[in-house]
Amino acid sequence: MAGLQPDIYAAISITWVAAFLALGLRLKARRMTKMNLWFDDYFAIIALLFVSSYCSVTIYWTHSYKLGQSILAIEDTIEATRIQDRSRLLLWICELLYASSIAFCKLSILCFYWRVFQYTSIRYAIIILLVAVSIWITIRTFMVIFHCVPIRAYWDKSIQGAKCPFNEANFFFATILIHTTMDCVILILPVIEVMKMTLPLSQKLAVVGLFTSGTMYVEPLLMRF
Repeated sequence: MAGLQPDIYAAISITWVAAFLALGLRLKARRMTKMNLWFDDYFAIIALLFVSSYCSVTIYWTHSYKLGQSILAIEDTIEATRIQDRSRLLLWICELLYASSIAFCKLSILCFYWRVFQYTSIRYAIIILLVAVSIWITIRTFMVIFHCVPIRAYWDKSIQGAKCPFNEANFFFATILIHTTMDCVILILPVIEVMKMTLPLSQKLAVVGLFTSGTMYVEPLLMRF
């Protein structure tokens, strides 16, 4: 094992286990309080299924096709070409799984807001964001699937006459920009309502800190720019 492979295994295993624990505790809390599961819970479960698929594919890619290692270390050119072709296929699959997982995470959070802020004007913004997330994941999925025509040409470069109209760098930048913008709006959204509550300032700040703790996740996304 060399290169970045240990880092990949560590990043995948730690976050994957954390996701399972978080969802498990969430479902246990529902059972202890005798509350029925709602859309936010179901969306969280679906998101974890996509996350698990993404992590499984990434581990397989790392173990079998040298993700995290330099292609220059492979002396056999035929083997290097085979690994590159299969890596492009696995990348294509990972893009679909990754986008779906974060989309259902967003939907889960927005549905949670819907339950918490039942009688506030924030619901109009929640509806707009629900529609925006649905449109975003639909368009992104379509663009990933048909990145090249025929589809197989994305990972099989031997196909003649294929068309790949989307610039990968621009596609990546636009995807991250829209994704990060929606995350920031979703995280800031409840702050407005919390500050309107008749609570001591210290309690307001504590609740705001709880809702905005997700900015720790947004910061690495901003670093990609």
